[in-house]
Amino acid sequence: NAMEIAQHRRLSGDAAGAYPLYVQAARRAAREGRQSEVLEVITEARQLEAAAAKGIDPEERARLGRWLSQLEGEAYLARRRWKKAIPPLQDAIQMARVDDDDQALSRCLAGLGRAHYRLGDYADAEPLLRETMHHAPADLPERSAAARALADIELRHGRLDAAEELLSEALEVAVDHSWRDAEARA
Repeated sequence: NAMEIAQHRRLSGDAAGAYPLYVQAARRAAREGRQSEVLEVITEARQLEAAAAKGIDPEERARLGRWLSQLEGEAYLARRRWKKAIPPLQDAIQMARVDDDDQALSRCLAGLGRAHYRLGDYADAEPLLRETMHHAPADLPERSAAARALADIELRHGRLDAAEELLSEALEVAVDHSWRDAEARA
């Protein structure tokens, strides 16, 4: 398992070998919904960043750093810790822009937009969600979630036609991909 190997490498002084394995372990824990473990693994990985930096290609180091920030923000979102999710997601967005990675950017923008939306900061959420719509392909869950939140914001502003259009898009994508949870929300 990646976590065991990462710890073994860390203990043997191989920070550059351990660091990517910590990121891999955090990604796996996130996929399996173990958010507390994600945050614990990220804490351990961050302790190695400086030592690992010397032995990892700068591009790869930036990509791994973006993953850590993204996963940290998403873990806080999953735990409904909206304010705590904002700083790591902002960091991840900056790194995704530098990498010119539209998929990562859309995922991070959607998460940050969702955090602001959940806090009731609709003026901050709206441009982030609109940018998500711009970067996310139609078949990504982030786009559907952004469309639903934007529809709610449009409703709050009394723009019924725009809200209906966004909800229709979200529902259509959810039905096309058999996303029952997304269907129910749309």
